[in-house]
Amino acid sequence: MGKQRRSGSSAEATTQLSLDAFVSALQRQLADKQRTVRAFDVGGTGVKTALLSSAALREFLFIDSANLPLRGEGTASQVQWIDPPSQLGTAPGEEGFASWLLEAVPRLRREVDDPSVCFGVSVGGDVDHATGVL
Repeated sequence: MGKQRRSGSSAEATTQLSLDAFVSALQRQLADKQRTVRAFDVGGTGVKTALLSSAALREFLFIDSANLPLRGEGTASQVQWIDPPSQLGTAPGEEGFASWLLEAVPRLRREVDDPSVCFGVSVGGDVDHATGVL
């Protein structure tokens, strides 16, 4: 009269369906020519950002890695940027980060309100998920 335990293959099948749905959603988003991507990198050298179309991101992701230039030899020129990569500088820390970022990227407020813009963030180091501290 207790709960039935799922068999391993049933749980694996459910997980695979979930992953398939996720991949399908990503593919649909990358195919949407109206979608743009605001990417951020937060690391030891400061905050960097760029804006590109989902089509440009998809094209870049499917470039044969053998055809990419070596590190430091103009990889960024392989992408058609809307707003090319830029170094925003060192963020002030947790207090004031949001206002600093809005000042550093003036069009960010419009992008946040625009459902056609999605965001990607890369962080260096470890994140304490309980506090959000890097």
